[in-house]
Amino acid sequence: MSITPPLFPEHSGATFSKCRKYRYKLWRQWNPDLPTVCFVLMNPSTADEVDDDPTVAGCQVRLSHWSEQYGGVVVVNVFAWRETNSELLPSLIGEGVDIVGDDNDAAIVEAAKQSALVVCGWGNPGNLLGRGDQVLELLRSNQIDAFAFAKNKNGSPKHPLYVAHATQPRPIASL
Repeated sequence: MSITPPLFPEHSGATFSKCRKYRYKLWRQWNPDLPTVCFVLMNPSTADEVDDDPTVAGCQVRLSHWSEQYGGVVVVNVFAWRETNSELLPSLIGEGVDIVGDDNDAAIVEAAKQSALVVCGWGNPGNLLGRGDQVLELLRSNQIDAFAFAKNKNGSPKHPLYVAHATQPRPIASL
């Protein structure tokens, strides 16, 4: 396996459960003097403390296209279970797997509160178990403004990999 370092890292890391089946938070920082953007996405894939997956790399590239006002990205997910194929999540639920994770809500709130901008993008599968609405309520109840690039037909915020890089986030309520 080749190691792919993060695109812009001064500092990178991730928080996992002891079994490493759950990733609660991942961050990449290239300028500690600038604020971070928090992306609330669907579920973690292969990215870890060192390696990026396409989503994490894409979030970093997106920020580099926006402006020079952000110095880092933190990624949290509505589901903390690490799975490369999101289509398997319903069957995992059927097997009794807790795909949310015990520490996930706390990680979402912590990451969002420490960020200048919170962009939601969990896509259609993020509505499993009513989780998308739960996370939006979690953010609201903690006085955190949620943004998104666009919405899917089912009302879920579009995943950033499916939105042009030049698209700017807008308040979810206005979409």
